[in-house]
Amino acid sequence: MAGTVSQTLVVLERKKLIVKKSDPKDRRNVQLELTPAGRLLLDDDPIMAVRNNATALGETNEVALLAGLKRLLHVTLEERGGRAFGVCHSCKYFLQAAEGGAIHRCALLDAPLSDEDSEQICVENVFG
Repeated sequence: MAGTVSQTLVVLERKKLIVKKSDPKDRRNVQLELTPAGRLLLDDDPIMAVRNNATALGETNEVALLAGLKRLLHVTLEERGGRAFGVCHSCKYFLQAAEGGAIHRCALLDAPLSDEDSEQICVENVFG
């Protein structure tokens, strides 16, 4: 898991969405700060909008919404035979690129997949 977090931070820093700063009190620690571009992206995040709108519903409606979403998830899982959604690279149809190769493949959809694609959630995911 730590590799995934560090890789994510490298990408965010490369895209100039965060900056790393040394902690003046303890050099072993690093502080992360959003850049203005990072703040704009976060402010425009549709998940945050859903969260804010759900919170604005008030406690009673928020509880009802949560119960409805749980029912929706259970019905969807039942329709899928109990098969949960999963990350692409965990699927039995995921074909990893050969050593030194850049493109993976989805054997189910016969489609090329980048490293970034292979980290996404896929509704077609089938565990081995």
